[in-house]
Amino acid sequence: MAIKVLIVDDEPIAREMIAILLQDFSQFEVLGEASNGQEALQFIQSQSPDLIFLDIQMPRLTGISLAEQLPKNFTGYIVFVTAYDEYALAAFNLNAIDYLLKPFTRQRFEQMMTKVLTKIQQNTLASFEEKLNQLSQDYAYLKEQAKVPVSEMPGQYLTRFVARQANNKIVFIEIKEVEAIVGASDYIEVHHKGAKSLVNFSLNEAETSLDPKQFVRIHRSYIIAIEQIKEVAPYFNGEYYFTLKNGQKYKSGRTYKAQVQKLLQHS
Repeated sequence: MAIKVLIVDDEPIAREMIAILLQDFSQFEVLGEASNGQEALQFIQSQSPDLIFLDIQMPRLTGISLAEQLPKNFTGYIVFVTAYDEYALAAFNLNAIDYLLKPFTRQRFEQMMTKVLTKIQQNTLASFEEKLNQLSQDYAYLKEQAKVPVSEMPGQYLTRFVARQANNKIVFIEIKEVEAIVGASDYIEVHHKGAKSLVNFSLNEAETSLDPKQFVRIHRSYIIAIEQIKEVAPYFNGEYYFTLKNGQKYKSGRTYKAQVQKLLQHS
């Protein structure tokens, strides 16, 4: 995405010179120009540029006054461009990235642009890391909210799963919607209402957190919802095929023969 630039100077030649020098920097796009502070302020309020080259000595509204009147939601950067060095302190007090004294060389302009790019990249990275950290914290919080630690609260069981989809959406899966749970390494695949969602849970954690009156583990890789069972057909050696209401079939394992027998005896 291009970095949007506004050039503000009451001298057309000065604006043109900056625009020409910016052509060597493909990351930047000149969004517009303004010849006075009032015109620039209106442009900033409507277009939200990322970077402003701002002259200081202008009629009606100086560059310093303009910077002081910027909207509170303005998140762009300012480079002051002026022939007067006495405004440098005021400029940096307004968090300007740099202060270009006219006339300046191409080398000085390139030096300033390096500083601008570094600042923008640092802030972009910091913002991304902050958002990523916040997203991680939100996910961890939602995951914990969805869990009911059985060991700490006897008699209480998991009421919902929290799953993250590829588009970063967070989906809440109510336990009553769950049809089956399939182990997938450190994750589980929760089957619900014809959909499948990955949840950061092991199958063993899921088994101990679910109400045994509602779910039964029939295989080292499968847990199924008892209410979703449509029919059970014997296989051999104490194994069975479970067919759910959605048509899916799951074969029990010999290791879980006792759990299956208990279910069948109480059905």
